[in-house]
Amino acid sequence: MKALIASSYAPVDQLSVAEVPASSPGPGEVLVKVVAAALNPLDAKLATGELKEMFPVQHPFVLGMDAVGIVTAVGDAVSGFAVGDDVAVYGRGTLAEYVVVPVGPGLVHLPRGLDAVRGAALVTVAMTAECVIAAAEVEPDHDVLVVGATGGVGGLAVQLAAQEGARVFATAAPADTAYARDLGAHLTIDHTGSDTVEEALRLRPEGFDTVIDLVNAGVSLRATARAVRRGGRLVSTLYGPETIDDLTPVYVYMTPESGDLARQAARVAEGRLAVDVAATYPFARSPQAVADLVAGVYTRGKVVVTF
Repeated sequence: MKALIASSYAPVDQLSVAEVPASSPGPGEVLVKVVAAALNPLDAKLATGELKEMFPVQHPFVLGMDAVGIVTAVGDAVSGFAVGDDVAVYGRGTLAEYVVVPVGPGLVHLPRGLDAVRGAALVTVAMTAECVIAAAEVEPDHDVLVVGATGGVGGLAVQLAAQEGARVFATAAPADTAYARDLGAHLTIDHTGSDTVEEALRLRPEGFDTVIDLVNAGVSLRATARAVRRGGRLVSTLYGPETIDDLTPVYVYMTPESGDLARQAARVAEGRLAVDVAATYPFARSPQAVADLVAGVYTRGKVVVTF
């Protein structure tokens, strides 16, 4: 079968579509023919070796974590899934014509009314956003600042926080201001033309109940922490210091068990959550799709590869 692979740790311009051995489902597994697969920044970081000290991979490495497809074979001891089922997948190596997936929280039936492209786009970001909002302990009338509000996770975090009754302040480039407002942002902050923290504190001098930073990592989080009011929370999906002055950041690491994929897929299908797709690429152009994602061609939403 064909797959998007990294033959070694190298820049993304060396990714290629190549033949790899096909797999068969074992006990408790299903084989899924991929219809659409979404890209995540982590895919590129794993392929280039940026995270090889924490997350080493074996080569050839097949990219991809999110997909929607059709079950074409089931292994022994599988219940609840049958050949022909439309499914959403959180797994490994989904940027391939076929992927083997264990039955569990990373494999759910695709709800009626949810197309393959949006279904693939929601998988990781929806589960991550759910975990972020839970960690943020958002309550009605809270002031919440979302840094990185127009990305895949950010766009859903804005919606979920607003639905909890919070006043959401979202960072957005001028071209994305209306988009952020449509998601539920109370006010937007132009991160391209001003210092995000300074502008946020101008709007809320006392600071924010919760700051969700989906962009900055390491020592850069110290600047973001200035926007948190005393007793407030700083939530990050990346990494940074264990403590920043008298503040203890909360770092969120999503797992299929901690994010309910079936529930979030149903909410998108019912129109209660919107998933923005920035662009779709045919599988043959998937190396270019990754390169464009890394180059920052798209400032909001998800990039999806179709088969």
